[in-house]
Amino acid sequence: MKLLFVSSTFPSPNRPFQGTFNRELVKAIRGAGHEVHVVAPVPWTQQWIASCAAWTNRQKGNVPSPLQGSEHFPIYYYPPGIGRSSYHHFFAWSIRSAVNRLLEHFQPECVVGYWAHPDGQVAVDIARRCGVPGVVLVGGSDVRILAQQQSRRGAIQAALQSADRVVALSEDLRACIAELGMKKEKISVVYRGVDGTLFRPGSREEARAKLGLAREDTILLWVGRFVPVKNPMLFLQVTSLLSKSNPNIFSYMVGDGPMRSSIEREIAKGMGSHVRLLGNLPHTELAEWYRASNVMVLTSDSEGVPNVLLESIACGLPFVATRVGGVPEIASQEHDRLVAPGDVQGLKDAIEDLIQSKTIGVRTFVPQCQADFAQRFMEAITTR
Repeated sequence: MKLLFVSSTFPSPNRPFQGTFNRELVKAIRGAGHEVHVVAPVPWTQQWIASCAAWTNRQKGNVPSPLQGSEHFPIYYYPPGIGRSSYHHFFAWSIRSAVNRLLEHFQPECVVGYWAHPDGQVAVDIARRCGVPGVVLVGGSDVRILAQQQSRRGAIQAALQSADRVVALSEDLRACIAELGMKKEKISVVYRGVDGTLFRPGSREEARAKLGLAREDTILLWVGRFVPVKNPMLFLQVTSLLSKSNPNIFSYMVGDGPMRSSIEREIAKGMGSHVRLLGNLPHTELAEWYRASNVMVLTSDSEGVPNVLLESIACGLPFVATRVGGVPEIASQEHDRLVAPGDVQGLKDAIEDLIQSKTIGVRTFVPQCQADFAQRFMEAITTR
């Protein structure tokens, strides 16, 4: 099948760690024999900052290798914070030349957009132009948070209802989409997959030896973007509480983002010996951190089904997470713990309980591999 994938959430030369899950999906679909072209506009507001970050990552050797195939990265121009319900017009104008050049030699059989609006709306419009089905892949916050804003709700509803098919990454997101007026028979649920060649169980001792970590320490791991919805400050709060009663607890944070300076200031107040920022890491190194840690911690105020928890499960690492979105769908009562969003004491108690527990039994939810995810995704978008 010939597929056109449209999204601003995709790794680009200047933003190599943006939307890596979409990169892996495209890679898996191509691996199954399908031809996929990607149009991934880069917001102009991030261009300069991303260029500096990309240079730093290149110096560290952290830039993922490029995919084999055709990716296009036009600049996405829009007025920041103004007229968000009309962003699909700016998005479409920004990628017009790239799409026109692509369609001169490539005729897609389906167009997929990740993120309901504006990306999904533009993908559906391109599909109509080509006379093929248009599919929207919902991310999470686009329907769980942004759709609650009256100024954006109508645009998101229009994007979903204009699609021939909507793919949700959890049952929770399916319910959110249905509440926005989408017919249930047009919604498919496909849980994301993980790369089983990288994310797999292994020896904690060997992983710690590779990373230079002490065998006797208790290690908490946090992975995500440094943005408010991920609530990284909650992780710092609970680390501060835990380290007072257990000096052998150490927290490591993987990721980066606009809150980094605030996080660094908070750590400098007295947690410097217990918290370390690792920056963005390539998947090969990230997998070692999952295997080396005792507990994975997720503090988000909103989620779909987080990739980091799927990767954690695949590596055999239990998690403590906020009870949001689709997280309860993948949690195990024996292995994991769930707490209310923003509950510092509840998070502390859950982490201590999990550290002391001896988990038994078999997980009821096991992440599928990327190849299975790609197959089920392709089946979903071709369902009539």
